[in-house]
Amino acid sequence: MGASNDQGLVLNYSIDLMEKIPTEFMYGGFGVNLKVLKSTLADHNAEAFAADVGGIFRFSGFDNLSLALAYKNLATSMKFIRESNELPKVLTVGAAYTESDFLI
Repeated sequence: MGASNDQGLVLNYSIDLMEKIPTEFMYGGFGVNLKVLKSTLADHNAEAFAADVGGIFRFSGFDNLSLALAYKNLATSMKFIRESNELPKVLTVGAAYTESDFLI
């Protein structure tokens, strides 16, 4: 019997929204991960291609508030022999508020 393991290669790219899309209303960043995933189980292999996209945004007039969104595992399925398995898709949403008068 062969060994079992998982491997992944990730390439990422991100941009600063103010540099690429000048606007007075919004600023933040946007990023993409491109992934190649390989899984070995005994003598069988499966591969998948996936992407993650996400960003963090701040709006003029609300400088203390940040909103973030990430969608992970937009992917092909992994197929061992006859059965295909989807990667779990994950949507993450977050918000942060920073008090401007807070000093340490």
